[in-house]
Amino acid sequence: MANAPSGPAWPDAGPHRPRYRALILTAEGLVLRTERVPAEDDHAALALGERLSGEHAVELWDGLRFIERFDAVVPAPRPSEGSELRN
Repeated sequence: MANAPSGPAWPDAGPHRPRYRALILTAEGLVLRTERVPAEDDHAALALGERLSGEHAVELWDGLRFIERFDAVVPAPRPSEGSELRN
């Protein structure tokens, strides 16, 4: 019987280098766009992710790992439904 191969089960199973991205969300929670977050660690990524929040909520991810959600600071304007004054 042949020996099992040595080394990691996955070829890229070495030290993880973070690949942060921010999901910019609409008021309904849909992804409006994504942005790469150039950070070396979670602490730096959190600071940059928080700065991205404003009119829209932001979710910060490292690959498939969810890190944090930042709510919108200034709510995005929503179309008013039936709020016009009628005479």
